[in-house]
Amino acid sequence: MPTPRINGVVETCLYSGDLSRSVRFYQDQLGLRLLESGERLCVFSVADKQVLLIFRSGGTMKAIPTPGGMIPPHEA
Repeated sequence: MPTPRINGVVETCLYSGDLSRSVRFYQDQLGLRLLESGERLCVFSVADKQVLLIFRSGGTMKAIPTPGGMIPPHEA
């Protein structure tokens, strides 16, 4: 059986201790388009078909309700 090929990543999560610095880096150095930014996370579009999420370290220790369901607590 051949090894499956990876054609992309739908969503990738990273953690940062300084979200504003991360936003500057991913926008200015990598040219990613910022979709959303807040105290807890920022969201970038990658090639208009993938998403990069950067969470503030320690900022997601409680479950977060959303219209689509609950985001469970998580940490790097």
